[in-house]
Amino acid sequence: MPSALAGHVGWRHRGVSVKRIIFVDDETPILDGLRDVMRKQRSVWDMTFVVGAAAALAEFERQPFDVIVTDIRMPGMDGAMLLEKVKEDYPGSVRIVLSGQAEPETARRAIRVAHQFLSKPCDGETLRSVIDRACNLQNLLHNEAVRAMVGRLRTLPSLPQVYVDITNAMERPNTSMGDIAAIIERDPALVAKTFQIVNSAYFGTAREITCIQEAVRYLGIEAMKSLVLSEHLLVTMRCPKFDGFSLGEFQRHSWMTARLAKCLLKDGSRANHAYSAGVLHDIGTVILACAAPEQFAAVLATARETQRQVHDVERELLGTTHAEAGAFLLGIWGLPFWMVEAVAFHHNPSHVMTSGRDVLLAVHVGDRLVSDFVEPPDALEETFASFTGEERGLMLEQSKWKALVKEEALGAGVA
Repeated sequence: MPSALAGHVGWRHRGVSVKRIIFVDDETPILDGLRDVMRKQRSVWDMTFVVGAAAALAEFERQPFDVIVTDIRMPGMDGAMLLEKVKEDYPGSVRIVLSGQAEPETARRAIRVAHQFLSKPCDGETLRSVIDRACNLQNLLHNEAVRAMVGRLRTLPSLPQVYVDITNAMERPNTSMGDIAAIIERDPALVAKTFQIVNSAYFGTAREITCIQEAVRYLGIEAMKSLVLSEHLLVTMRCPKFDGFSLGEFQRHSWMTARLAKCLLKDGSRANHAYSAGVLHDIGTVILACAAPEQFAAVLATARETQRQVHDVERELLGTTHAEAGAFLLGIWGLPFWMVEAVAFHHNPSHVMTSGRDVLLAVHVGDRLVSDFVEPPDALEETFASFTGEERGLMLEQSKWKALVKEEALGAGVA
């Protein structure tokens, strides 16, 4: 084996696309351990194990990898620098950090360029699950039907600068709520929308909020970031009008879903993730409406006439769904893995069969609860029955779900 430990493990059958995974660390014993715990994957993955960033980049030059898993603390070029280089030169690769203790600044740089961040020690099953889900999501984002649909757009919306600025600000130590408010205040339209939302009957504030800093504190940073993305897309895309489709109703549905998804999870940080994904879960609808307006109008008409789910008709007439189109755009923007996955599979959480799908399940249930007024009453019974015991423990008791809808939606006067 070469001194760089460019260990190549796996197989590639003619005509079969085998996922290529590269593991990078500066310690040979750790790579030996990874090779050992990943032994079962040799029949399904093409795996390479290398010492150091330079060796990793040399392997990428020979043939790009689908997934890179790297440590952060390495001499010379550290893991954050390596992932920045991979992001720039090989944007299609999924970037995963597997690391122990790291300097705060290095960790912040790594979080900015990594899709997933795992801490050492990490058991083999968790690592295999994360990589497998990343590969499945990558397959979806490379689906030719969704790529062709999005390709019909005259221009693909870019990640809004306000979002980038907020994200960068949050990575700096000592960033205050006032700093975030100052960034938002640069966009008058966003300020107006923020006040409209925070002062709506939906949020039920005791008094009118007229200070943007107070509004940001009330909504939360994650919610504001999702609002930035949603509003940016709605403004830049200029969605056409369709019979049976109301932009106002679309936005109400998204915010109700987000609020319910957050309430369903017991863990605070994961609940905030569910909120953010809930705001954006249907954003692909706008993409389909703008990319293929005549076909999308036919989708809505067919769904009404046949009493079928819109996403099922989308699949039939367009070859893809709004969930996939939304996930595709968020993936291009480099948004977090958990958000892209929750958007992609919010209609079909069973397509993700591994653990750690609580955010996805919360968005799925929130979406179904908001739509339950027009759907079969047994739909949620089937959904709950598919959860594992652990997943049920992470979420609010099923008996409280519909009461939550009335409290959060009907009680706020927005249903």
